[in-house]
Amino acid sequence: VRYWDRGATKNDGDYTAGVLMGFSGGFYYVMDVVRGQWPDDERDRMIRQTAALDRQTFGDVQIWEEREGGSAGKDAGRAFVKMLAGYPAFTESM
Repeated sequence: VRYWDRGATKNDGDYTAGVLMGFSGGFYYVMDVVRGQWPDDERDRMIRQTAALDRQTFGDVQIWEEREGGSAGKDAGRAFVKMLAGYPAFTESM
């Protein structure tokens, strides 16, 4: 599973981070971390690119994103899933 926490300000503010986790033999492993301060269009390109690389390397990796509360969070969650059409993408309520 890869879990994303998105930021949206280039070179400032919160980082966008996507952590790929695996589970084997009763242990969880951090297998990869993608992190940066990108503007929203570049951030979304990096997320799609990472999904493609994950699929190529590991098969269908579930992709999750934190969903902030309120209608803006719901809209952002729908946009995240739509952006990753063709991948197993989900949002999670905080």
